[in-house]
Amino acid sequence: MRSQRPIKGFRPGKEPAHLKKRRAKARLRGDADLAGLSELESYQFLAYYRAYWLHFQNVFFQQNLGVLESGVWDTYARILCTDYRGLPGVRATWPDHAPVLEPDFVGFVESCPPA
Repeated sequence: MRSQRPIKGFRPGKEPAHLKKRRAKARLRGDADLAGLSELESYQFLAYYRAYWLHFQNVFFQQNLGVLESGVWDTYARILCTDYRGLPGVRATWPDHAPVLEPDFVGFVESCPPA
């Protein structure tokens, strides 16, 4: 049976600062040079970008349903395409993420104009 006691110093929705700092380092290093990451940092980097891609896919489908104003989507699209074309780590991990994403979204990402 699981304990109902909260973990000391941890509240749901609030990430401990030391974990946030490690994840941020892995992301910044991975964006620049994926090959230089440790095994743990590689996992953190992939997990971060899995959440990233799922978030952008959600926004993409909100746009397709007409829920977002076009200006809001335009901003998201610029960020997405800038990251996809401009960050080596993002490009290197795209083949790991694309197969689990919806084909319409994958097509949009892959049609981003060159940086």
